[in-house]
Amino acid sequence: MKFLKIIDLIFYITLTNLIIYDFFPNNILSNVIPRSWNVWLMIAVIVFLLIFRHYYDMDRIESVTRQTSSFLYFLGLIIVLTLLGGTSDSGIGLTDIGMWVAAVMGIWEIFNSIRKIRTDKV
Repeated sequence: MKFLKIIDLIFYITLTNLIIYDFFPNNILSNVIPRSWNVWLMIAVIVFLLIFRHYYDMDRIESVTRQTSSFLYFLGLIIVLTLLGGTSDSGIGLTDIGMWVAAVMGIWEIFNSIRKIRTDKV
């Protein structure tokens, strides 16, 4: 299932590019890779992952690890882009209440998954 991990990597790279486009709309990257290519690639990857995800059997510990690392990566990315002077056009900045509600929900889900793992071991 290495192929699905490569698809996951493409997903994260594409999502990172879209977030960078959101914070810095007129950057050099937008001249190299057009935003529309990233959007279509993102849609294709999501459809592919929805179709083939059931072939990739992930245990709970790996799932929690992936949730945590993804959450920390994108929160860190938003913090770095904000510190670099970018402002989000779509409102996913550090001052948006919706972003913090989503962050709290993500943290809650991670802690619930960890709690389930611990109770299953007992």
